[in-house]
Amino acid sequence: MRALPIVLAALGGALALRPPTAPSHAPDAHSPDAHSPDALAARVDTLDRALAALDESLGTRDERRAFRRARSAYKHLEGVLAFYAPPVVAALNGIEAVEDEDDPDRGRVVPRGFQRLEGALFDATGDRDAGHGEVRRMRTFVARFRATLPFVAPDDAQRLEIARLELARVATLGIAGADATLSRDAMRESADALDGVRALVAAMPAAGPFAECLTRAAATLRATPDFDAFDRYAFVTRHATPAFQALAALTARAAPASLAASATLRRTWPLAAANVYDARAFDVMAFAPHDAPRPTPALVALGASLFADPRLSGDGARSCASCHVPTRGFSDGRARARAARDDDTTTLRHTPPIRYAAWQPTQFADARAATLEHQIDSVLASRAEMHGTRGAIDGVAARLAESAADRARFAAATGVPADRAVTPRAVRAALAAYLRTLARFDAPFDRAMRDAMRGDTSGAPLPIAARRGFNVFMGRAGCGTCHFAPLFNGTAPPELVRSSPEVVGVASASDDRVLDPDPGRGAIDRLAGHAHAFRTPTVRDAALGGPYMHNGALRTLDDLLDFYDRGGGAGRGVEVPNQTLSARPLRLTAEERADLVAFLRSLVDTTPPLPFTTTPR
Repeated sequence: MRALPIVLAALGGALALRPPTAPSHAPDAHSPDAHSPDALAARVDTLDRALAALDESLGTRDERRAFRRARSAYKHLEGVLAFYAPPVVAALNGIEAVEDEDDPDRGRVVPRGFQRLEGALFDATGDRDAGHGEVRRMRTFVARFRATLPFVAPDDAQRLEIARLELARVATLGIAGADATLSRDAMRESADALDGVRALVAAMPAAGPFAECLTRAAATLRATPDFDAFDRYAFVTRHATPAFQALAALTARAAPASLAASATLRRTWPLAAANVYDARAFDVMAFAPHDAPRPTPALVALGASLFADPRLSGDGARSCASCHVPTRGFSDGRARARAARDDDTTTLRHTPPIRYAAWQPTQFADARAATLEHQIDSVLASRAEMHGTRGAIDGVAARLAESAADRARFAAATGVPADRAVTPRAVRAALAAYLRTLARFDAPFDRAMRDAMRGDTSGAPLPIAARRGFNVFMGRAGCGTCHFAPLFNGTAPPELVRSSPEVVGVASASDDRVLDPDPGRGAIDRLAGHAHAFRTPTVRDAALGGPYMHNGALRTLDDLLDFYDRGGGAGRGVEVPNQTLSARPLRLTAEERADLVAFLRSLVDTTPPLPFTTTPR
């Protein structure tokens, strides 16, 4: 997986050194010093004092008020902290894997910082006794960051990148309440985050239009603090999109040398894509290995033909397209995949749709493969899936090399002489190139976002029901806290490098009150919290039909909505002690469910994939 430039080193520079300065009072957001180290130190002081007050308030009547003040102070700093000190963000507002004292060979996944405090203060079953220790731990990390402040002097390139990332964070995670699932303070906290961005860029020349967009966006967020009532679709199209455009104009005007240099770096969300919802502008190579070639028409066409070629299997009886059928959304319509041989008793998982497989940092339901190339090797070597053996890709290349026509095709696609063109690496590269071009991001939702970028906020390609469904998805139903916009999978924006597995409590297909025995990610990383955890797939193309889940236990889209509406497995009476999905029923209305379906249909990509050059078997 390729790390993205969320730290200064990735911008092509190092932290500018400057002599220590004493913290001063916090300046006004529009003052010339609003982005200075002194102002940053003042905001760190504000956060520290708020945490100290929270420590004193735990167990008293005003504890939630103190929590909200501390969260507000943190949100003002969130963009800066995420840019300069990701480990501090993880400690103050994240999830951490820790060693299990009872079993040194396994670990636990625990919330940290505000995530843990929110559970203690807003959940009746929360552990309040742990609150004081957690606050003190948080203050330690704040002190560590404070120690780096004398060496932090953001230049224009850094301020613009921080603003870009934080605006994207608000427009995707913030309005979905991804880190405010219990307090429901997402709108106010998102406004605080935008205030922090405005303070950061206020003194930059020509920052006025961007600052005005941020002011209007923050006012809109504060005007409707009700989590369920907030119109997220209107916010994205009428406030976030103009802010992205104003930021792009400011960036073009500033054009510092360091910013120009950073534009050449490979990243999932490249600088050329002004808006995080401009998914079609994402870098298709973001999750590729460093030595992977970029797709070319010839290489993609070769990969398309290989995808449908039964010679890739050990017995020549099936191809990739035998299970990943294009007309079925690149799935097969079965609850579980059928083994390559009828006498094989291996229990396989559900065949997942793969149109958007390239847009995630890990592959397979248990996330055991880091790249498409790794996944291709694993599938070809699987006896159950392709009647293969270890190192099967070597045999595939040897079989293909026997054909003069194939040698010529490989040579044309790779630029290597025909007698050396057919190699395992070339087979991987061609198949991966094909898979990386399957996603066209041309669903009605994508077209509506592109219209908004051109100034048309009518959302003409998107029915009213789908717009309401987007609001339910990102709001009351909580779908957007795991299926993150704009990819709508588990890859968290704005950096798009991390995808945490989730435990939703999928039951056995044969008994809907018994947890499916598949250990999922827990069998790979041996974290107790990841027992029965699986990678969060995209919901793009989900409306094409089921079955759903790793074992195909949910047959229809209605079954899927009912599962989540009732609180996952735990909400249905399945014993799932580590379920990450809230077990509280959503109690969605019939109209809300219909709107959700309309939104999911708006995520179906209508652009057909490239045609096969051979007939799948």
